[in-house]
Amino acid sequence: SEAQAEALGVLVLMHEDYVQKKQLAQLRAVCRERARLPIAAYADAIGAALRSSQVLVLMGDTGCGKSTQLPQMLLAARFGRVACTQPRRLAAMSLSRRVAIEAHATHTA
Repeated sequence: SEAQAEALGVLVLMHEDYVQKKQLAQLRAVCRERARLPIAAYADAIGAALRSSQVLVLMGDTGCGKSTQLPQMLLAARFGRVACTQPRRLAAMSLSRRVAIEAHATHTA
């Protein structure tokens, strides 16, 4: 009936609102987490080094953000195509998925 269809429409809208709020909270958490990574403090210096040299060797402790943040820095600086490599396929897939999610949060939200 018409009343049931309207009630279903309201439920769908409520669900969509819930999903959007949940995604927004996750994106905000990602942004907070990224800002706390040690590499974030060196973003400008890394960008300057990349513009002035054809080769850059970047060393940092495990978990400092090298693998996830450097590709995003390159994208933000408009370096064109960016490739992420890892020694194992599963790690490469996981890394690329995470970079894509975080980059989407940065460049579209």
